[in-house]
Amino acid sequence: MRGDNNGFFGVCAVLTLLLVSSSLPFLSWGASASDLDERIQRVENGLYERSWEGLPIGEKLTLAERMEYYKVPGVSIAVINDFQIEWAKGYGVLETGGNQPVTPDTLFQAASISKPVTAAAALHFVEQGLLDLDENVNDKLVSWKVPENELTEQEKVTLRRLLSHTAGTSVHGFRGYAYNEEIPTLQQILDGEPPADNPPIRVDMVPGTKWRYSGGGITIVQQLLKDIIGKPFPDIMQEAVLEPTGMMASTFKQPLPEDRRATAATAHNINGGPLGGKWHIYPEMAAAGLWTTASDLARFGIEMMLSYRGESNKILSEEMVEAMLSPQVEGFMGLGFTTQGEGLDHWFGHVGGNEGFRCIILAYPERGYGIVVMTNGDAGDSLYNEILMSVELEYSLFNTDMTIYVKDNEGKAISGASVTSISQPEGQETLRGATDSDGCMIFTNVRQGDYAIQASKSGYTTDKGTLNAIIEETAELTILLEKEAKGIPGFPYESIILGIVMVTFLLWGMRRRT
Repeated sequence: MRGDNNGFFGVCAVLTLLLVSSSLPFLSWGASASDLDERIQRVENGLYERSWEGLPIGEKLTLAERMEYYKVPGVSIAVINDFQIEWAKGYGVLETGGNQPVTPDTLFQAASISKPVTAAAALHFVEQGLLDLDENVNDKLVSWKVPENELTEQEKVTLRRLLSHTAGTSVHGFRGYAYNEEIPTLQQILDGEPPADNPPIRVDMVPGTKWRYSGGGITIVQQLLKDIIGKPFPDIMQEAVLEPTGMMASTFKQPLPEDRRATAATAHNINGGPLGGKWHIYPEMAAAGLWTTASDLARFGIEMMLSYRGESNKILSEEMVEAMLSPQVEGFMGLGFTTQGEGLDHWFGHVGGNEGFRCIILAYPERGYGIVVMTNGDAGDSLYNEILMSVELEYSLFNTDMTIYVKDNEGKAISGASVTSISQPEGQETLRGATDSDGCMIFTNVRQGDYAIQASKSGYTTDKGTLNAIIEETAELTILLEKEAKGIPGFPYESIILGIVMVTFLLWGMRRRT
């Protein structure tokens, strides 16, 4: 099955292209075009392979080289900075062997990223009082019901459990349907009846006891929204999420309408070959059916970040987005989104993998940073991991280490010296520590950027130095301190004291003679 095969993230990861063909980048207002262009070029020329630990390894690579290597004909990238789209750009072509370029307006299948978008709509109706997160969904389902069994007698299937993949429902993902295949109805999919190619969606674990990824569970949410709203699912999503967030290029309609197909990327297999009929059809719309652009997904991510901060409520309140982005189970799964970390390192995101499409959205709500990458190749997940690496390096998302040495002017280590950062990158707390017996102070897990470090110790002068901490190399700084002079320069301290005593006695003797 391909519809959801990549599951989640956790960081969590061009055939016949003669060159990387791209549109002009979308620039955010207020950005310096020349500075931004240089930043984009650094991203395009700064890809790395990832180690198992998620760190960059090997030599820098170009995006064009990696697209060719992975046989991914087209890529679309949107980068969020300071809660706005700083730039968006397309690379490559819609279909291998063709010459129509990918642009920021190119449509891709979002695959499983459809799930958090669907979750936002469901939570919207919770806030309207039409749904309850913790009630039995069978109380609201009308045209189809979750079949009861001995497991549902113990615990019920609820919306919270469906959105957090803890409802005990079966069916991981969906393959989709080729252009020449019969398309099943939603009820046929739910019951696994022909022409549906999936098994029945059923509860086969006690609800609420364990996390297990289930595209089938999100398909139940699709039926639930249809039943309570009484409209086709694409219309529900258009009104509840897409229009309010300005996702005007996006649609959940399956098959993709004829008038939208000219701007849609063709899906490609692992060898870079196009799929027959260009792409598969996904009637499992809530789980895998969204057609969108990287910029539109970025707009959705921005709205979620701003709502989380209490600065917008186009879809959901601050309280509801906080619940959406809070781990519901096993420390990583929110309501629709994967979410982890605290403070500036708190992130949310999702990956997507339909037949011939791979994509990712990642956002840091306290930083106002995010990225969306969409690709039209089965190896696009390996490619987007390298693109993420390049963007994260450019935007200083990786933390690194640095080592400070404090020595005297003869090169001898000074232990017990106080080491403090007197300036540091935005978001980095002041660094404080003391050197060890080797005159060394190591700071770990610090933000990349420029630091001014001051060292001091009683009996020595105070001095400072600057360094740039980046993940690609070890950041080291040596600060030299001189011993403080005591008394008049050129005279030993003891000699000065003895001189003062002798002068005092001399003056006292002269006074007695008079």
